[in-house]
Amino acid sequence: MSDVIEMETVKRYEVFIRKTDQHPIYQHERDVINPEIFYDFLIRRVGLDEKPQENFVVMAIDYSHRIKGYAIVAIGDYTNAVLSPSNIFQFAMSVGANAVILAHNHPSGSPEPSKNDISATEAFIEGGRVLGIPVLDHLILTDSIYYSMAEECNEVIFNVEGDPNKNVVQG
Repeated sequence: MSDVIEMETVKRYEVFIRKTDQHPIYQHERDVINPEIFYDFLIRRVGLDEKPQENFVVMAIDYSHRIKGYAIVAIGDYTNAVLSPSNIFQFAMSVGANAVILAHNHPSGSPEPSKNDISATEAFIEGGRVLGIPVLDHLILTDSIYYSMAEECNEVIFNVEGDPNKNVVQG
């Protein structure tokens, strides 16, 4: 039974990667280190603003800060989505990501992170450090606004001083 689920997951990732490859404006012409571009991608391509329950998305990023692919790694209910670092980094490693950007929606309409959002992000960052796949940002989206943890919580969560571009992948 677990083999079937894993195969379905791999197929889902392949579809997402293929869709991203078909839209070179997101792969080659734009740098995703800017959270506004990532927000735009998640709204236009993933439809994250229209989901009635929390969806957690991982964007696989290459050395040039381009999107290699994305995956919805967890779907929750109206108030939360349960996942572990292994959900995130299994996908990232399967596509050869050099870094990841995380995002999830808040169907409630408030982009403010909860205590659980912050503690989960800290765990994801630590997991990324161990694996050598840095977490560059974690966005929380609503239908009209986003909250970038890299911009708002640099010193506390990402251990950089005021500049989200300091938390970059060196190629």
